[in-house]
Amino acid sequence: MMELAIKPYPCVSFLHPALDALETLLNRHALSSSDIASIQLRFADAGAHCVDDNPLKGHNAQYILPVRTALGRLSYLDLFEDRRLSHPEVRRLAQSASVVRDFGEFEQRFPDFYIGEITLELNGGQRVSERCDIARGYPEAPLSRAEIESKFHAIVGEVSDDQRRVALAEAAAGIADGPSVDRLAAPLAERPKTFTRSDQA
Repeated sequence: MMELAIKPYPCVSFLHPALDALETLLNRHALSSSDIASIQLRFADAGAHCVDDNPLKGHNAQYILPVRTALGRLSYLDLFEDRRLSHPEVRRLAQSASVVRDFGEFEQRFPDFYIGEITLELNGGQRVSERCDIARGYPEAPLSRAEIESKFHAIVGEVSDDQRRVALAEAAAGIADGPSVDRLAAPLAERPKTFTRSDQA
């Protein structure tokens, strides 16, 4: 149990260090997607087949990295609707994105480490790079309580109203000290909120 990770991103774990590196570059250089000409991910050869243009959107580096760059976030809904079809900037960046297979250090340390190195080529020709060895959410780099709570509320808020969401959070927080699971089971048994198409845009 103490070795479990909490995923901050709704995609394959192999891409999490790369996403952390991407976040660092975007924030450090105050970049928007329109500043970026291309995205390159360096990844261990042994695992590259899982992320290099994988037809599963949640495993596809050429999809996941452009979505985060263009939309400023990554939602599980992006795994159900192909943003390359609905968002021109995601499509442009996806066409520019590539995976470089590493046969050196990254390969030697895989699968103990999913090392990801992101290189962004900017419109003026400048290239900026960042490497991440261990993704946020692993025991070595745990998420903060605020980040965990934010993830909970974002996900649960998609299928419940505020009252039920808060009740679930309070019940889950006190589960270890409660006399039974009834307080948590009751709000879990309620039907989920129904969505319209506009809710998912």
